[in-house]
Amino acid sequence: MNVIKIKRVKRNRDKINDYSKKIIKSLNENKFDDLFHKYGEEFGIDWLFLKSQVKCESNFNPKAVNEATGTKGLCQITDKMWEDITRLMPGRLKRKKKFHPFDPANSIMAQCLYLEYSFKRIDDILINKNYLTDWTLASYKLGVVKVLGGRTKSGRYVKGIFEKLANEPIEDAWITFGMPIFDYISDVIDTLDTYKK
Repeated sequence: MNVIKIKRVKRNRDKINDYSKKIIKSLNENKFDDLFHKYGEEFGIDWLFLKSQVKCESNFNPKAVNEATGTKGLCQITDKMWEDITRLMPGRLKRKKKFHPFDPANSIMAQCLYLEYSFKRIDDILINKNYLTDWTLASYKLGVVKVLGGRTKSGRYVKGIFEKLANEPIEDAWITFGMPIFDYISDVIDTLDTYKK
């Protein structure tokens, strides 16, 4: 089984923005650990990485909804993300075609599928593997087609940010992502570091 390794890279926030870390305690903080372990092992992803991402996405609220972006559930998956998963990875789904965003197990499985696909596509091209986590999280947050490029629903090919900036200095990508994405990536990595202590 291939294991997705999460590399720690010092991200100089001062270069981009003066940022203060926010960590909010949640009553559900350890409630889903069994699911993180299960799907982390199945997909070869560090379970603490999955947990860290969920902490930053929904603060462990399986009923979370962001009306502005259309994200739902524990892992804040959109209908578009689920469509991407079913279109790009039909063999990985077995018989699961319907997505239930408010079911924690279903949400974490979708999170893993999306991360696995992004990670493998990025890993094949990226020369500097230190920023694999940044690109994978950006793909999760912005969308696989926007970051990695590919065919839209209409069949039109779109060149992604990754194709343009994959092997440029990561700061160029961070600026292109914008501060909310940079902050998100930093929050997930900082949260992971906190959980690993």
